[in-house]
Amino acid sequence: MVYCEKCGTKLKLGSNFCEGCGKSFKKVESHGEGIKERPTFLKILLGFFLVNSIIEFLMLLIFPRSLIYSSLPSSYIPLFIFIRVLFFVCLYGLYTWKMWGFYGFIILQILGFVIGVGTMMALFGSTLGTMMALFVALINGILILLLYFAMKPVWSHFEILIIK
Repeated sequence: MVYCEKCGTKLKLGSNFCEGCGKSFKKVESHGEGIKERPTFLKILLGFFLVNSIIEFLMLLIFPRSLIYSSLPSSYIPLFIFIRVLFFVCLYGLYTWKMWGFYGFIILQILGFVIGVGTMMALFGSTLGTMMALFVALINGILILLLYFAMKPVWSHFEILIIK
């Protein structure tokens, strides 16, 4: 998609001026939708996130009282299921080149860390729980960095939500 640099209006194919503000520019020949190619690493990473989210979602549905969730109140299970659904939404956003998918993924990783700290503390006590929480933080940080570096070469392909 091509947008006006001045006002953010989506430009039509074949036009040479912005209908929103009247700014003239070089004729728009293509919105470039056919040239968006994902790097292999990004494809693998998105596939990993998808498989991981499916497994966690199924575990929540089939084994809601497993060791991981046994120390938490059962009322938390719907919250975890909702967070998993949000992960699927963010993965869809990343797959369809939406920038909000990336930021949503980061927010959910931070939320996952906060919930993970509480879960680890409840399961393993303060010392081991703290070490496990640091491990969870390290994994979440690595996942965010991997996603960032996978997206960096194709950052310009991602569409930014423009609010008028």
